[in-house]
Amino acid sequence: MRAWVFLILVCAVAGLAAACSGPDAASPSPEAREEPESKETASPPAGPTPDVSTPTPGPTPVTRTRTSARTVERGSGLPVHDFELTLLDGQSLRLSDLRGKVVVLNFWASWCPPCRAEMPDFQEMWEEMRDEDVVFVGIALGESERSARAFAETTGVTYPLGLDETGRISRDYRVTSLPTTVLIDREGNESLRLGIANQGALRIFVQSKLNDG
Repeated sequence: MRAWVFLILVCAVAGLAAACSGPDAASPSPEAREEPESKETASPPAGPTPDVSTPTPGPTPVTRTRTSARTVERGSGLPVHDFELTLLDGQSLRLSDLRGKVVVLNFWASWCPPCRAEMPDFQEMWEEMRDEDVVFVGIALGESERSARAFAETTGVTYPLGLDETGRISRDYRVTSLPTTVLIDREGNESLRLGIANQGALRIFVQSKLNDG
């Protein structure tokens, strides 16, 4: 009798184990298998969407809304492009004629607030250092001769100023924002590039290039 009871118990345990290990035990109930209700995601409206982050290209190499945020960058160290510039006073200036001098080449516009702010500093340095083989040259972009001349008279700038009427000079010097100032050493190589120039730092760099000669 005990043997039969033991056998029945063994069979019951074996059946329970088989039931627990079967595939249906690991599967959730139909209720549990229901997928959660999906949430709709916002989809773009039909038709092309304008890209407001892309600026509209302007007619000049530098747009009026773009000013320089960088401060100082190491120059390429390579010879700069030569150019001939007709100045506002009617004279002509060729960059290669300034070989042996340190040249501070500033690209500016009267509609550029940082340009207007830094040009009096350039004028001050020009007056102090013009006898030390330093030449300041300003090249206006997107300006008429009349507006550039009026601005020069208003600010009292007397160092050489001219217009980049074709945009070639600014392209050769990779000017993409204003202001941009390129420091050219005595050998005619690009030594330094500045965004918004700090007069104290510029003095140090210019003096170091004068000392190199």
